[in-house]
Amino acid sequence: MPNLKQINFSDDKEFERYVCEYFSLKYGANFTTYGSSGEEQKGIDGFNYAPFSDGKRHVIQCKNWVSKKLKIENILDDLNKTDGLGIEFNAFHFVTSAKKETKLQDDITNNLNLLTKNHTIEFNILYYSDFFDDSLQYESIRNKYFSPLFSNSANSNPVKRDTDNLIMLANFIDSSFINIPFEISNAHNQETPAYSSLSNIEAMNNLLYEGVFYDQKLNDYLKSFEEYIERIDDYRIQYYEFLANMNSPGHYHLRYTGRYEDLPLVRNHLVALVDNFSETFKRFNGYLKNNYYNFDLYKNYYRFHPI
Repeated sequence: MPNLKQINFSDDKEFERYVCEYFSLKYGANFTTYGSSGEEQKGIDGFNYAPFSDGKRHVIQCKNWVSKKLKIENILDDLNKTDGLGIEFNAFHFVTSAKKETKLQDDITNNLNLLTKNHTIEFNILYYSDFFDDSLQYESIRNKYFSPLFSNSANSNPVKRDTDNLIMLANFIDSSFINIPFEISNAHNQETPAYSSLSNIEAMNNLLYEGVFYDQKLNDYLKSFEEYIERIDDYRIQYYEFLANMNSPGHYHLRYTGRYEDLPLVRNHLVALVDNFSETFKRFNGYLKNNYYNFDLYKNYYRFHPI
């Protein structure tokens, strides 16, 4: 199987369940999520009840940070929280959807004494982008988390096939399409699950060969969305930090961390990108409204949205 672009999760708990199921299948062990929403989880999100065949017990910390920059301090903070954990463990797996960065990889290499608690435990960092395609070999994972990608059969009617692919894309976006321009318009000062899930547009283009759509105009729109997302993320990751909104899981406020004198220029460029992206998505919705009558712009097709 080729190295595929991952489908990102907008729901952090769903990401934790997916990781635990993948670990269970990969290592032949019974991994489960630890605790529930609102509980203090003391640095871990998953663990295995019974030790591995080598006698070691493993725990997992998940960081579903699609856009947020991951730092060594974030990893050490979670690891230090395990001092109050009521479970003895031998291996700590830090699993993240964050982008790989050489600075973090260097920091991990230079802080192995802290990360292994003076070599009393094993430490591993796993990037979602590295194991996503491997996880697709398991039928239960394909069916539970990514079934729209594998259930769309070929159709000789181009409009019907393109409508099916629009719905497939919408399965992985945590919003109705009519509300997406509003979600985009706030991307200069906050991160929401809906905006975060737009990163799956790139994954769709990579997973489906020879273009997602027969209609080339739809492919052109998706390509422009990819470019907007990449440029906006470049600004946000370089100049801002993401502060969690404790009242709304998956929501983050953006706080500027660059030089004060650069703030007007950075903010103006970011706002311009966000506004252009929002307006482009409005035009995209107008095109869908006039040409794809069986696609409901007002419906949230997201697979994990409550019915």
